Amino acid sequence: MSQQEWKECFSMYAVEGKVPTKQLGHLMRCCGAIISNADISDLQEPLGEDFDESKFLSIMGARKKSDTEDELKEAFAAFGGGDINSKALKHALKSVGEKIEDSDVDVLYSATSTSDKASHASYAKVIV
Repeated sequence: MSQQEWKECFSMYAVEGKVPTKQLGHLMRCCGAIISNADISDLQEPLGEDFDESKFLSIMGARKKSDTEDELKEAFAAFGGGDINSKALKHALKSVGEKIEDSDVDVLYSATSTSDKASHASYAKVIV
């Protein structure tokens, strides 16, 4: 979801610009977050009685970044972990999900290739 959609969800729960902290889990799930009750409790602890839109957007933004990093870790794990062969990367990017042009793959690869292994892309460089 986009930040604008998060704002719209927040406004459905808000009373005078605030949402009760006990509603954080419901609100996050409304915005598509897949989150455990334990993680919700951890997020609720420092919030106090309620929270405003700014705090909510901050929580969701941090969560989205974390989710994206986890997805990248999982994707690279499918290819053996830290590095991925350039041919395998190109094949995966071109055959899964949205179609991607060779030139876009080349840009991604050149930004993530390892200096000691010219034919490999580095996971560590992808997540930076």
